Amino acid sequence: MAIDFPASPTIGQTFTSGGMVYVFNGTGWTVKGGTTLDWVLKAGDTMSGDLTISKTKPNVILDRPVGSPAEIFSKTGGLTRWRINLANGLAESGGNVGSGFQIDRYDDAGNIIEAALKIDRATGYVTIGQTTIANAYGNLIIQAGAGTGSPLIQGMKGGLVRWELFLGDSTAETGSDAGSNFSIRSDTDAGVAKATPLTISRATGATALSSTVASTSPTTGALTVAGGLGVAGNIHSSAIGLGTAIGTYPGVGNTTVGTEIGTGYFTVSIASGNAPIFSNRNVDGGLMDCRRSGVSTGNISTTATACSFNTSSDANLKEDLKSFDAGNIIDDTEVYDFKWKATGERAYGVLGQQAKEVYATPVTYDEKEDRHYVDYSKYVPVLLQELKAVRARLAVLEGRTPDKPPAKKR
Repeated sequence: MAIDFPASPTIGQTFTSGGMVYVFNGTGWTVKGGTTLDWVLKAGDTMSGDLTISKTKPNVILDRPVGSPAEIFSKTGGLTRWRINLANGLAESGGNVGSGFQIDRYDDAGNIIEAALKIDRATGYVTIGQTTIANAYGNLIIQAGAGTGSPLIQGMKGGLVRWELFLGDSTAETGSDAGSNFSIRSDTDAGVAKATPLTISRATGATALSSTVASTSPTTGALTVAGGLGVAGNIHSSAIGLGTAIGTYPGVGNTTVGTEIGTGYFTVSIASGNAPIFSNRNVDGGLMDCRRSGVSTGNISTTATACSFNTSSDANLKEDLKSFDAGNIIDDTEVYDFKWKATGERAYGVLGQQAKEVYATPVTYDEKEDRHYVDYSKYVPVLLQELKAVRARLAVLEGRTPDKPPAKKR
């Protein structure tokens, strides 16, 4: 039976014939049934012009058999560039599993590259490329992809990677929480992996700081601390050393503490409680060099049998040499047998305030702590001078020349 459709219809125009309602879709007439629009298109039909969706029925419904995708394609020159799967082909198995949302990207030849964006219908997890981001209980969860050394966050400049943060690096998992460690990696100007200055072990929490810098300069190295370093517990180090700086260095010639990887460098261990700070060297020589404005003022050195604490006393550093009378210092400095308030232990010594009035050189005052400190080693020259005077007086009493020792008794 021939149907006499209206001539020159408009898109969406309806026509009733034989109890059937037809709708013009732009290229031909299709059947309209029920209260929703079910476009019945012949295979190969192509719509030209823009698709207008009615304001009164603004829904686009893509219904498809279970297990098959509901797809929208974007093409250029007949080749696919993007595909939107409003319900991809993942099978439904209950619990809202399957039929996820997916956007696929294609290359210039129309071949699929990857699923650029996926949303899991059951969990709401969003996967961008190979990285899954989930919002669970207010937390940001980044789930590792299939490759090793993922996931990561990259900081880029000009399209080139500068920093990479690995929330689980490529270190293999071997049980007991080992592997998948946290690390930060730096990259070169060309975006090529350079070094991993920070690694934190997932199993032990041990933090490793490293550097590619190989320098004896005290101003460069793996760790620089500005404003102080607070440490809870113990510090055990076997690699604080050559080219590795701790703290800030306003001048030159500052002491570098480290492993014995070069002359003058050594291992330092600092333990908690009353355990000592000790150094370990296998050769004689200086352990620590103290400097002021680049000039040495003393050092600590060691031999196989002793440790020496040396202060600068070179003749070339001194002038205006004079003799002095040490007797008044000895006579006027009060020395006591006393007890320490903190421990109750008895000891011999001077009072900083009183000693300062007699001989100020050995006494240091800390305004912040409001406390006096005494360097007893500075009394040695005074004692030597007084001892010489006593020996000279003794020589006179013995009837001999002061600069000659007494004759040995036979």
